[in-house]
Amino acid sequence: MSVDSEFRPLTLSVDVGKGTQDVLVGDLLDENVVKLVLPSPTRILADRIRSVDGDLLCTGYTMGGGPVSKVIKSHLLSNEVVMVESAARTISDDLDEVREMGIRVVGRDEVEVYRERDYSEVRLGDLLLDELFGFLGSFGVERPERIGVGVQDHGVAPEGVSDRRFRFSFFRDVIKKGGDLSEFILTGETGRFSRIDSVFRQLDGFESLAVDSKIAAVLGCYDGGEEVVVDAGNGHFLAVSLRDNRVVGIFEHHTRMMDAGRIRELLDKLVYGEITDDEVFGDGGHGAFCLESIEPDRIVVTGPRRGIMPSDIDFEYAHPVGDVMMTGAVGLFRAFDLKSD
Repeated sequence: MSVDSEFRPLTLSVDVGKGTQDVLVGDLLDENVVKLVLPSPTRILADRIRSVDGDLLCTGYTMGGGPVSKVIKSHLLSNEVVMVESAARTISDDLDEVREMGIRVVGRDEVEVYRERDYSEVRLGDLLLDELFGFLGSFGVERPERIGVGVQDHGVAPEGVSDRRFRFSFFRDVIKKGGDLSEFILTGETGRFSRIDSVFRQLDGFESLAVDSKIAAVLGCYDGGEEVVVDAGNGHFLAVSLRDNRVVGIFEHHTRMMDAGRIRELLDKLVYGEITDDEVFGDGGHGAFCLESIEPDRIVVTGPRRGIMPSDIDFEYAHPVGDVMMTGAVGLFRAFDLKSD
């Protein structure tokens, strides 16, 4: 995405990943904007839990699991673990499944009992706002007026529906309605995405929005016209074809299952409008949906696994505000512009 010279309300963007949280804060989108790459909340909170000696009380919100889920399950082997319902959904949206693991799931009104029993409390959440505001404030950065957050959320799939199908159905439905990029941007709780809904609860009192982290990366790369944007993440590999601020085609796969030949094949089919959902889902991916072919002016690539792109494809790496790590954060900043248009 190109930089510009238009001032805006002071904006904080936080793109939350499994390894890092990529942070941008400013009122002008240029190379001098404040940029931070910090350890992700799931890594930070996993370390806090790992340091607990004794019984554990988890309060707070639903967040991305990964390291946090793993260390909680490990802690459970020799200690009692109590979690409020919202935090317990970090382990699984099925609370009966959480209970079957041996975790005690309680209501918020029961928390004080366990505090009085000297359980060590760790507050879960995808946003560590107090720490972030404190750090930024120590360098004279004011409290932001609005906050945009990117997280990856599969959603709470109905019984009998696969998580892969349910996640991808959101993308497909938006494209069927026209695919306007602004329609991928969420401005309030959905009832569908538990992690994103928890983000909005943490942001109560702020002007805010949330975007799936894969789409945030697309927003940070796209310059207009006919383009293909690829986000090669550690977990998911996503490619979209775009025309005039609309997504007209998309596929999402698992990065570990992609090699040069498969990438080349699927990108060709995406561009020519020939890709099918069955071939991607049947191959272990999330799915594909395409309305029309395009003649791309360029192919832009981002993501930590961008090095797997075939060298014989003519593409360029994204570097918004001069930094490939800021693709998602820049996309979140731009999302406010799209929603206000």
